[in-house]
Amino acid sequence: MTSRTTWSAAGPRAWLRRPLLARIGVVVLLLCVWEVAARWLIDPMFISPPSRVFMSLDALLETRGVPAALRVTFWELGIAFVLSVVIVAMAARVLYSTLRRIKFADVLAALKA
Repeated sequence: MTSRTTWSAAGPRAWLRRPLLARIGVVVLLLCVWEVAARWLIDPMFISPPSRVFMSLDALLETRGVPAALRVTFWELGIAFVLSVVIVAMAARVLYSTLRRIKFADVLAALKA
């Protein structure tokens, strides 16, 4: 016999226990807030609603030079990410090896003196 999930009194909150649904809900909520703010609260010359942005993506990607610029940008982003991971890993290793050599009792005694 299999048990099925049923909606109870806590039903509307049950989707919060599922991370994927909660994440999708947050994204949808942010898009709705953006849409409302762009249409009725903020000057349209300052910000465009997401519906207009998504409708114009195909025209933007067909513009000469944009796909090549996107390729270069994503390549540079990937290299920057790899370099930052390597640099942080090296710094963490140096800090870890330095802290291992220090006896913390000696540091506390020096601070109290």
